[in-house]
Amino acid sequence: MPREVAYHALASQLRESIRVGTYEDGRPLPTEMELAARYSLSRTTVRRAMQDLVAEGAVYRLPGKGTYVTAASERYLPGIGSVEDTFKFSSDAVNQCEIIAGLETRIDVDAAARLKLESDAVVTLALKRLTNEIPFSVSHVVFPLPVGHLLTNELLAEQTARDATLSIAGIIDPLLAKPVMYTEQTISAVPLPPMLAQHLEAGDGDPCLRIDRLHTDIDGQPIVFTASHFNPKIFTYRLRFKRASGGRQHQ
Repeated sequence: MPREVAYHALASQLRESIRVGTYEDGRPLPTEMELAARYSLSRTTVRRAMQDLVAEGAVYRLPGKGTYVTAASERYLPGIGSVEDTFKFSSDAVNQCEIIAGLETRIDVDAAARLKLESDAVVTLALKRLTNEIPFSVSHVVFPLPVGHLLTNELLAEQTARDATLSIAGIIDPLLAKPVMYTEQTISAVPLPPMLAQHLEAGDGDPCLRIDRLHTDIDGQPIVFTASHFNPKIFTYRLRFKRASGGRQHQ
């Protein structure tokens, strides 16, 4: 199993163990060495899985003592805490979705590279989401051929009309033989590309946020890649952070 898939799988197993109470609040988890031996993984893979759990607030580390489960009442998960969370768009304010470029099969070397495909043929799509008729974001979507051919423009229009916050991953997932299992998300600050400025009713080159998501199945096979640019006038990305140790001790 590739290391990337292995650490995702281990993190998922540990989350479930925490959820069902296998590891009780306030008691240390097994050490990295113990987990590596139990699951026949490298310590690097185990450490990467534990980093994810720490980042989510599911566990916290005490130097020299170990890694502990955060009390259920104090756990904090960021805005994107699970793959299921990515099946809805990032804002409930979105109430309209338009297809601005329908499904198209074409050769796109850069898009195929993002999906790590051997072939350069992909299926592409472009969507614009709005909030009260104000452009919110534009998303360019790329599928491997077998996945893209599961969709039709009619199905997309029907699904997004029923729920404008439903993401492409949420639409495609029920159609797959193997469901979406992992999502990698990258957030960048970029100048707004000229071709998108008009769609978002913003200035060419205005600073904006770009959020890329790559969804894969349990075998690590790519399902869909989306690159979304957000209207810089109305979109803000917020996260809340909590000290893993619960704060400094006061005398």
